[in-house]
Amino acid sequence: MTLYFKQAFKPYFDERKTNTSSAEIRENLLVFCSETFPGLLERFSGTEQLSFVELLKLVVFSHRHNKKDSYLQNPLVSFDIVRDPMYKYSNVS
Repeated sequence: MTLYFKQAFKPYFDERKTNTSSAEIRENLLVFCSETFPGLLERFSGTEQLSFVELLKLVVFSHRHNKKDSYLQNPLVSFDIVRDPMYKYSNVS
């Protein structure tokens, strides 16, 4: 699942890297979300939209969880929520 979102978001991320005057990564995530999930964001309130985009960011960038990118600082929830089911699925709690 995360590989799908990583690859689907790659053109939006590459656009940000090549155009230095580009908007924040959140704006690219909003465009990506609008095109990937048409009509979904319109159903959410402003704070719900921001929360959804922040959670989507965790899935899209789960492979960069240990990078020091500014847009990955202070996530809404821990990256472990996304990564543990993929890599620690055999652990018993």
